[in-house]
Amino acid sequence: MKIVLISGDSLRHLFFLKTITGALKGHEIFYLIEKKGESYKIKEKEKKHFDEWYPDFYFVSKKQNINNNEIIKAMNGIKPDYFFTFGCSILKKDFFSIAKKGCINIHSGLVQYYRGVENTLWALYENQTERIGATVHFINEGIDTGGVIAQAKTTNIRKTDTLQDAFLKTCTTGIILLKDNISDIINNNFDKTKKAKGHGKLIQNKDINDKIRTTAKYNLTRIL
Repeated sequence: MKIVLISGDSLRHLFFLKTITGALKGHEIFYLIEKKGESYKIKEKEKKHFDEWYPDFYFVSKKQNINNNEIIKAMNGIKPDYFFTFGCSILKKDFFSIAKKGCINIHSGLVQYYRGVENTLWALYENQTERIGATVHFINEGIDTGGVIAQAKTTNIRKTDTLQDAFLKTCTTGIILLKDNISDIINNNFDKTKKAKGHGKLIQNKDINDKIRTTAKYNLTRIL
C-alpha cells in the first residue's frame, strides 16, 4: 500500500512523521513536507530524523502553495492509497481526492466543539477544559467537517503548563490516537457511520487576540 504523510517542518511535525512511519512498517511511504518560509533545504541537524525513512521527499514553500500543479502532478504519479496529514495547509479537492482510499487528518480539537486553529487555546479561554482533545477524521471540502474516525481527550494538562505546553500535549494526543487506530484504518476496520455531534465553532487566526490569550492563560492556572 502506498501512503503519503503530509506535514510541516517543526518538531511536532517531525514527531508525527516519525511516529506514524513506525506504525506503517511494510508499506511504501512518501513524505510531503510544507515549509513556512520561502524555500526549504533540509538542515544537517535534521537529517538524523529522516535517515531511517523512505528517501522520496517533496519540499513545498509557502509561496508555491501546497496545492500547486507541480505537487499535484507528483502525487498523481505516486498513486497513493492514503494521505495522512497533520499541520499542513488546507488541501483542495483536486489534491485530497487523489488518494484512492481517503485523506485522513489529525485535528488538535474536538470537532463538535471547535474547528480551525488554536482549539486548545479557545477551550481554555471559554474555561471548557473537558473540550480539549483531538480528532482523527477524513478530509472533505469543509474545514474539519469530514467523517470522524476516532477522538480522545487530552487528560494530562496541568496548571503549571504554558499555553504552548497544553497545545503540544493535545498534538501528541492526536498523533498517538492516529497511531493506535492506523492498523484498523489500513484494514478498513472502523465505524464508517461515526459522526461528530454537529460542527463546532470555526476558530480562525483573526479571532485570536491578546485578551483571549491572557484569559486562557489565567484559566489554565486554575486547572486542578
